[in-house]
Amino acid sequence: MVLLAACLAACLALRPVSASAAPAEAGMADNRTEAVPPSQDPFYREPDGLDGFRPGTILRHRRTPDAIAVFQETAERYVEESWQMLYRTTDHRGRATVTAATVLVPPRADRSKLLSFQVSADSPSGDCVPSFGFQRSSGAYPRLYSETMQMQALLVEAALSRGWLVVVPDADGQKGAWPSVGLASSAVLDGIRAAKASAAFTRIGADPTVALWGYSWGGAVSLGALGLQPAYAPDVAIAGAALGGAGNGMNREAAVFNYSLRHNKDIYAGYLPVYLLGLAAQVDGIKELIEAHVRPQYRDHIYLAGGQCIEANGRTYRNEDIVGMFDDPHFFQTVLRKVKLPAVNLTLPPKAPLFWYQWAHEAVTAEVSRDVQDFCSKGATIEYQLETSPNIRHDICAFTRAPAALRWLDGIMAGRPPRPGCSNSSFLFKGAADPDFAALYSPHLQFRLGQYLRREEGYFDRQELQAVNSSRTSMTGTGH
Repeated sequence: MVLLAACLAACLALRPVSASAAPAEAGMADNRTEAVPPSQDPFYREPDGLDGFRPGTILRHRRTPDAIAVFQETAERYVEESWQMLYRTTDHRGRATVTAATVLVPPRADRSKLLSFQVSADSPSGDCVPSFGFQRSSGAYPRLYSETMQMQALLVEAALSRGWLVVVPDADGQKGAWPSVGLASSAVLDGIRAAKASAAFTRIGADPTVALWGYSWGGAVSLGALGLQPAYAPDVAIAGAALGGAGNGMNREAAVFNYSLRHNKDIYAGYLPVYLLGLAAQVDGIKELIEAHVRPQYRDHIYLAGGQCIEANGRTYRNEDIVGMFDDPHFFQTVLRKVKLPAVNLTLPPKAPLFWYQWAHEAVTAEVSRDVQDFCSKGATIEYQLETSPNIRHDICAFTRAPAALRWLDGIMAGRPPRPGCSNSSFLFKGAADPDFAALYSPHLQFRLGQYLRREEGYFDRQELQAVNSSRTSMTGTGH
C-alpha cells in the first residue's frame, strides 16, 4: 500500500507532453523499488479528457520502478536508463485510448537511432505486457512471469548492444486486446511518436532513424504498423523493418480463429480461451455469449486465462477439450460470426524495405510466401529467408535468424538500405547459436539460450523464481 500511495502521488504530478515537444521535468528519481502489475499500478490509469490530446502525446513518464532484467539477471551491461511512458493512442474503433511503452537507453547510446521492438505476448491479460515483464519484479508473480517475454528481452539486448535506443510498446493495450492488429499497429506508431518526443528525459536526437523488429505476433504487428502508417502516421518515417513468423493472415480474425480452434485438445489448447477473452476485451456481446454458454463447472476455469501469461495458460489448458466446456459445439463459430474487427489495409506493399524470415515447416508458410510474392509483384523491397531445419519450432526460428536480422538492421541504421527488389534464400540451422550472437550474453544467459535452442523441456530453471519469491514474500500475497 505504501508503494501504491507513493506511485499515485508521483503519477498525478506528471504533466501531459505533446508529441511534438516534451518539456523538461525536474526531480526524476534514480532509485529502484519493486514494480507491481499494471492492474495494481496507478501509473497506467487512463486520465480524463483523453480526446483533447493528439495521438502520441506523452501523458506521464517515469523511470522504471525496478531494474530491467532477463531471467532475473539485471541488464545494466546494455541498459543505462530505462523509462516508461503512458501515451495517447487509438483503438480498433478509432477511439482515444492509452497504452504504455518502455524506452531503453544503452551506454554510449547513438541517440540518432531508434528501434521499435514489438513483442509477442499472446495473452488477454493487461498485466502480460513488456513494460512489466521486462522488470526484475515480474519474477515474483509466477502466473505472470513469462519465459517467452524473457527470451524476447534477449533480442532487445542484442539491439541495445548496437547502441540504438529501443522503444518497446505495450501494443495489446491495457485490456489485453489480443489479437487486434488495428489497436496494436496504432500503439506502435504512437509509441514511436512518443519516443521521438521524449528528448527532455531520454535525450533522443531530433530526427532519429527509425526501424521496426518483431517476430510471430510481434511480426504481424510490425507488418500492420507499416500498412497503417501512410494514413495514420505519415509523420512517422520508417527506414526499414525486420519481421518473421507471421504474414498478412494475422490481420484477419478468421485466420487467427482457425489457428486457435485446430489446437483444441492438444498442447496449445490454451490459445482458445486466450483468443476468446482477448475478443471479449474488444467486441461488445462476446462476454455475454460466454456467460450464456459456458458450462457452470468450467466458468472460473475459462476466466483463469485472463489473469495469466502465455506459459501459465499453456500449463493450465494443455490437452484440454476447451470446446467441450461450452454447451454448444458450434459456440466458437457463433463467436466468429459476431466479430467484425476492422483490418489494417495491407493490399499495398510496404514503402519501407523488409527483412522477412519464416520457418519452412509451418502450416502457414505457404500463405506467408504468397504474401511476400504479392508484395514483391507490387514493387516492394524484401529479403525473404526460409529456415529449413526440421528440428526446431516456430519460436526457435526467432533466434536462428536473429543474427541475420541484426546485420540487416545494421545497414538500415547506418543509412545503407538494400537494393530495390526482392530476393529469396534458405538456411539450415545446425543446432548451435551463432558464436558472435551468443557472445553478446553472459555465461548464464548463453546457457539459457542453448537450452532453448536445444528444445529442452522446462528450459527455464525455476529455482531462479523460487529464490526471487522467497526473498520477496511481501509481494506474493497479491493474488497473482
